[in-house]
Amino acid sequence: MVFFITMSTSYSVSLPKTHFPMKGDLGLREPFILEWWQNIGLYARIRDLRKGRPLKVLADGPPYANGPIHLGHALNKILKDTVNRLNVMHGFDIDFVPGWDCHGLPIEAQMEKEYLKKGISKREVSLQTLRADCQAFAERWIQEQSLAMQRLGVIGQFDAPYNTMKAHFEACVVQALFELLQKEFIYQGTRPVLWSCTEQTALAEAEVEYKDVTSLALYVRFPIQKNTLGCELLHSCSAAENSSFSVLIWTTTPWSLPGNRAICYHPELSYEALQIEDEDSLMWKKGEWVIVAQDRVPFIQKTLGIKNYSNVFALTEENLRRIRCFHPLRALGYTFDVPLLPASHVTCDIGTGLVHTAPAHGPEDFAVGLKYQLEVPETILPDGTFSCCVPAFAGINMWKSEEVIKDALEKEGTLAFSHPYLHSYPHSWRSKTPLCYRATPQWFIRLDKKGHEESLRNKALRSIEEGQVSWHPKSSAHRLANMVRNRPDWCISRQRAWGIPLMFFVNKKTGACLNDPLVFKKLYERVLKEGVNFWFTDAPFHMFPDISAQDWIKVEDIMDVWLESGLTYRAVLKECSTELQPLWPAWAYFEGSDQHRGWFQSSLLTGIALEERPPFRSVLTHGFLLDSSGEKQSKSKGNGIDPVEFVKEHGADLLRLWVAHEDYEKDIRVGDEVFARVKDMYKKYRNTLRFMLGVLQGIGVENILPIHQLDFLSRRVLYTLFRAHQELLETLSLEKVAQADFQGRCLNIQYFLKSVMQVCTDLSVFYLDVKKDVLYCDALDSFSRNQVRTTLLYCFIFLCKHLAPILPFTTEEAWTIFGKEVFGLGSFISTREWKKDLQSNTGTLLNWLKEEEVLQECAYWSVHLQDIFSPPACFADWDGAGCVEHILSIRGQVTEALESYRKNKEIKGSLDAGVQIYLTQKDEGIAGKYKECYEKILLELCLTSDLKIFWDQDSPAIKIDVLSWHKCPRCWKKYKDVQEGHLCTRCKEVVESCG
Repeated sequence: MVFFITMSTSYSVSLPKTHFPMKGDLGLREPFILEWWQNIGLYARIRDLRKGRPLKVLADGPPYANGPIHLGHALNKILKDTVNRLNVMHGFDIDFVPGWDCHGLPIEAQMEKEYLKKGISKREVSLQTLRADCQAFAERWIQEQSLAMQRLGVIGQFDAPYNTMKAHFEACVVQALFELLQKEFIYQGTRPVLWSCTEQTALAEAEVEYKDVTSLALYVRFPIQKNTLGCELLHSCSAAENSSFSVLIWTTTPWSLPGNRAICYHPELSYEALQIEDEDSLMWKKGEWVIVAQDRVPFIQKTLGIKNYSNVFALTEENLRRIRCFHPLRALGYTFDVPLLPASHVTCDIGTGLVHTAPAHGPEDFAVGLKYQLEVPETILPDGTFSCCVPAFAGINMWKSEEVIKDALEKEGTLAFSHPYLHSYPHSWRSKTPLCYRATPQWFIRLDKKGHEESLRNKALRSIEEGQVSWHPKSSAHRLANMVRNRPDWCISRQRAWGIPLMFFVNKKTGACLNDPLVFKKLYERVLKEGVNFWFTDAPFHMFPDISAQDWIKVEDIMDVWLESGLTYRAVLKECSTELQPLWPAWAYFEGSDQHRGWFQSSLLTGIALEERPPFRSVLTHGFLLDSSGEKQSKSKGNGIDPVEFVKEHGADLLRLWVAHEDYEKDIRVGDEVFARVKDMYKKYRNTLRFMLGVLQGIGVENILPIHQLDFLSRRVLYTLFRAHQELLETLSLEKVAQADFQGRCLNIQYFLKSVMQVCTDLSVFYLDVKKDVLYCDALDSFSRNQVRTTLLYCFIFLCKHLAPILPFTTEEAWTIFGKEVFGLGSFISTREWKKDLQSNTGTLLNWLKEEEVLQECAYWSVHLQDIFSPPACFADWDGAGCVEHILSIRGQVTEALESYRKNKEIKGSLDAGVQIYLTQKDEGIAGKYKECYEKILLELCLTSDLKIFWDQDSPAIKIDVLSWHKCPRCWKKYKDVQEGHLCTRCKEVVESCG
């Protein structure tokens, strides 16, 4: 039904009327829509509806359950939900099980803080109490995060999510752990790992971030034992008996010097002995000799202020290999020899070309130590203090030892130079404190194997590089491959309490790990029944009488949380797969780019190790969030936006529109300016839907015309819809996402939205505005008006369905109004019995739309249970497309000319003008059979009162006439034959027909 609004005291026009409000008030309306979705079980209804269709499983990488969601969570979950909804709308089945990562250091550290607030030391709390408190803490945040994610419009199996604390999940992880051991991937060994002294545990690469810090850098002399120089070298250097010789090293970690056991050189670099000729100083003695790399001499001379040196002597590798040094702190108790050893990791990029080597404090150092059987001393304790076996520094905190060690070196006369040095240094991303490499006994997953059998590393690299997985963007494959290629063995043990334990027994005498399938089976069955807590008691020994505490050690370490989350495919997908519904391997993993170091990598390695294939068929990556100035968003910087508060004020659809508006493959900026643009875009969509709803109110099947009876501009709109839909399908390429050989861009949501926006803009500028005269002033049931309403019925359904994955709340609201105002649905609209509200005429309309496959009859009246509207081929079967560009070009020239007249105040608006258009034979050729329609088409498009076209002219031209004719008081157009205050013929007939 269309209502009449009075334009003057005598005449009225028919304007659109709808209950779909102009103002969204999303923060108020969305919760009611969400409540309805939850009441009807929307996700379950979708699964029922799509049962038997091709299944796309988007695996959910678990967020950490330790606080409220942040904008990064919102970005990730909205992207996943948009992809899921796009799949559903295009006819696919989906399986989305949200999950949470619940174990690990952040929660345990938080509980320790809570205890301290109560004046309780961690030592006073039993392990069982700590684990119970950690579990309660995680459960609380799972609940809060779940509600926040659902408020964003995310659909999924929220009533039965997975989390890493559940007994079933823990049992799957423990079973996988035993399999890795049985396949000889797991071993125990001592080697340097990145260690957090604050958290007193080893950390994985994915738990590390790098920050620029200023350290105290030292140039240190290692005195050479003269009897190791060789007669040839001593003779060549013309050395007097009192001349001193030293090897010069440079280090940015003075705390590692007590652990030094060697100096490394590169066998292919050139080295020289220099004799210092400067006068005695605090740094040098005149006549002393130092050995450095040849390429570093100019830099060292400048940096250390050496003015004069002479008697340069080149050293051979044989010279270097024979040299033994004293430790620079020998007088304090470091009485062992320090050999020079060849190593390929030495470079001349920085330092002296000779590298101080502490086997306990670096991977390369440790490798050298293993090769040459160097001592690997425990100089640093878990809390970061020097151990009792470290002369002169025992008990001192390593991070506070720089000046102490520097002073000791200076006192011993072995410090050559010191200076501040800015460099990137590893920190714990949780505690934000610096890390050190520390050699400790840990459990590892072996990436490399000796012999002919292919290693886990090579298998993983082959799966990345040989087309087993589709990567989006393609560059992410190279990034992950480089990380896998260069990473050390995976340290999977952590010295903490809150996590899944490494359920191993180690023989006290042999150090061998028990590998007994029957023991593993019993442990798995108990974990499946009750979880892992029993392991932290004496119960394991009671379970197995043959395993006594006198002969066996029960490993107390917990496993790396990345190993847990990397095995989600086992617990959530593979274990739940059936022959009729195979969930594994996942259709896609979709996470932030930081997960190349984390979840992508841990999932890939475990998948290859256990299943001989990756657990995913495609991997999609999104960027980080940046503020408006390009800084990475973080809580500590205070530059983040709270998504929960934002949604309360502005609504989830605005946040979702922002996500779709950005190119997620790049880092994404967010700020007031960005959201201002998004708000304007949202208004455009909402107002377009609102206008169409107002026009469509009360439409019946009798008002719908066959496509071939529509006018030129209406046909153009439908042609545009068809072309846009084909382009949108190509933009998404949903069938090609998991095709590894596909080289194009998939799931380009930003371009999808731009294309829909272009449809919306084109519709507004070139159709809705120009057809307002028909809609407002023509007779209600006129042929011309039915042409427009038929077109807008298709347009509304097209836009509503295509926007539904991005704006689920707004489109649901619009679809509900559509049901009420077009189909007369009333009190039953929110129930399964919604068809009870249908009358004979509206039922006929529904049946016609169903037959035409424009909409579907579903259990509930929800746009999210609909299929996408694929415009039929008849929309594209139109020969007028060839002259559209020509017509719009003419219209543009006319608009430009009218604007000039308006600026000069010769006319107030386009209806005050008439237009004369002069066209050539070339134009006539383009117009073809539509030549006779050009005047009518352009009269509508240019919104003028009069328009004449003169064909076959020598040159094209536009002439504007300022009309002095009288205006119709109803339609406001000017007519030559209308008297002042009188209606035009069209308006007079409409008014008279209304009585």
